[in-house]
Amino acid sequence: MKLAIIAALIASSSAFTIKVEVPASEVLRRHRQIAVRYICLGLLFAHLYFLYLLLLPHAPFTRPQAVKAAVAGAAVTVGVAVSPAFAGDVGAGEQVFNANCAACHAGGQNVIMPDKTLEKAALEQYLAGGRNEKAVMTQVTNGKNAMPAFGGRLSEDDIANVASYVIATSEAGWDE
Repeated sequence: MKLAIIAALIASSSAFTIKVEVPASEVLRRHRQIAVRYICLGLLFAHLYFLYLLLLPHAPFTRPQAVKAAVAGAAVTVGVAVSPAFAGDVGAGEQVFNANCAACHAGGQNVIMPDKTLEKAALEQYLAGGRNEKAVMTQVTNGKNAMPAFGGRLSEDDIANVASYVIATSEAGWDE
């Protein structure tokens, strides 16, 4: 019985290869690949922990408790590995940017407040929450100072896409 369970778990762990294909910049694509690897590794470790608990000869707990522990570990692993990824579509974000943001932020600049550009260093210095997609999404949604709020004009997907575009382009450089 134990060998059948072990064989099934090992076979199922190889099924956790996930192909993620997203039309995004190389940076975002690499982040997604890393996140998927962490999910797969977490699920593999949850399987191995489950096996360890089942194979202990005199465990101070029952097998249903071991199953619950392994499932909880897998759920936490998947939740932690997936939660930080916002990752919108950079190509669609460029279109949203050109239609809504480029009037003030052409080429990553700022015609109203020249110091507060969309360059990497300026985003790290001036953007509340640091240079990340969530902070850009908050700024675009709510506005700040002279920047109007776009939360009522753009969909959440559009805002996520433009945030991905801004972060990816600030990383690569706006003049490229």
